[in-house]
Amino acid sequence: MKEAEEFKQVLLKDISDGFNKIVVDLKKCKFMDSTFLGSMVIALKELYKTSGDLKIAGAHSDAQAILEITGTVQIFEQHKTRKRQ
Repeated sequence: MKEAEEFKQVLLKDISDGFNKIVVDLKKCKFMDSTFLGSMVIALKELYKTSGDLKIAGAHSDAQAILEITGTVQIFEQHKTRKRQ
């Protein structure tokens, strides 16, 4: 929960600094809960205000399962890697 709050603050700081296209790389994310997902949803809502976007990259099977179970898989565009395709 503490890490999710710190993560949210980093995202919101980046948004306030003018970044409006953000990619969250989940390749090394070992655990994800609703607080973490909530942080990403809050950031996405802020980004929508500036026509921005938040995308997910590198979600492994456990992270993918959480995204599917919670229904957030439909909210975030996903990519296998951070590299442009």
